[in-house]
Amino acid sequence: MKTVAVIFSHSPHGNTLGQEGLDLAISLTSYTKKIGIFFFNDGVFQFLKKQKTTEYNFFNYSNRFEMLIFLGVKKFYCDKTSLNKRGLF
Repeated sequence: MKTVAVIFSHSPHGNTLGQEGLDLAISLTSYTKKIGIFFFNDGVFQFLKKQKTTEYNFFNYSNRFEMLIFLGVKKFYCDKTSLNKRGLF
């Protein structure tokens, strides 16, 4: 299988896109370890720990990103401009 890119560009709250993307990345590890995880725009909020998700009735799945490392994914990329605009860098 070729290299796969999973792109997170939406915030983790208000939709299930982030959790579905993470589930996809975890599933793909059984086929290939050549997976790149990219965080752009509001997607940079995906991997922040201690998110308060109870007010949104969503499960806090951010700690599951660490599972990708144990499954052999080594390439994580975060857009520096997105981090700067959101005061995270």
